[in-house]
Amino acid sequence: MPNQSIEFRLEYVRRGSSVPYFAGTGGVTSPTGYTYTTLPPNWVPDLTTTESRIIFAMLFRL
Repeated sequence: MPNQSIEFRLEYVRRGSSVPYFAGTGGVTSPTGYTYTTLPPNWVPDLTTTESRIIFAMLFRL
């Protein structure tokens, strides 16, 4: 915390599940841009069982 009005925060989060739940690198939106209408044949969303992310946050107090 550099001063009383600004705070920086950095987090690493890793989550997991027993079933594919998180969006993978291929994404969950169809190639046509729609999720439930006019889906291409044999297309499925890219889901994974783990997710890792880095979160950077800044808090400003006025």
